[in-house]
Amino acid sequence: MKKYLLLVEDEEIWQSFKEIIEKDLNTEIMDLIRQRVEGVQQESPTRSSSQKLSQTKGGKK
Repeated sequence: MKKYLLLVEDEEIWQSFKEIIEKDLNTEIMDLIRQRVEGVQQESPTRSSSQKLSQTKGGKK
């Protein structure tokens, strides 16, 4: 398991997020990551996972 530091620059959005989460923070963030990855994988089954993930982060092919 790796640990990551989350920096949130928009305090207003952060407060809104904390008010709507139903589970612990880690679970909620992991759910968001899974949804994003699954959505990218469904968009184009011909691209590799690393290409899809780099594009979601603003990277280039």
